[in-house]
Amino acid sequence: METKILGYKRDNGRIGIRNHVLIIPVDDLSNASCLAVEHNIAGTLAIPHPYGRLQFGADLELHFKTLIGAGRNPNVAAVVIIGIEPNWAKLIADGIAETGKPVAYFGIEGYGDLKTIERASR
Repeated sequence: METKILGYKRDNGRIGIRNHVLIIPVDDLSNASCLAVEHNIAGTLAIPHPYGRLQFGADLELHFKTLIGAGRNPNVAAVVIIGIEPNWAKLIADGIAETGKPVAYFGIEGYGDLKTIERASR
């Protein structure tokens, strides 16, 4: 008997069983925007968390690695990153993009919550 696993082969050769589109907040202030985008786009999954502000050094580095790791997971098909600071959102997006999967990032700074939600929901 041959065993078969139904899954999704990723560009980097890894295989995922699920095909999630994650919406990842870089910081806790971005949680509401991520949840609003999740509400606007059927089938997406926001992963709010209480971290990202007042973290420095190794703690901040671990936070970034954790978010990048979530996005790089083979069960994730694509990722939307939302953060207060666009540079931090880009840092996370760049780390995930190395896998070849689609990634978009949005900074709330300069646009505000509502405009960011609108932009990220397209």
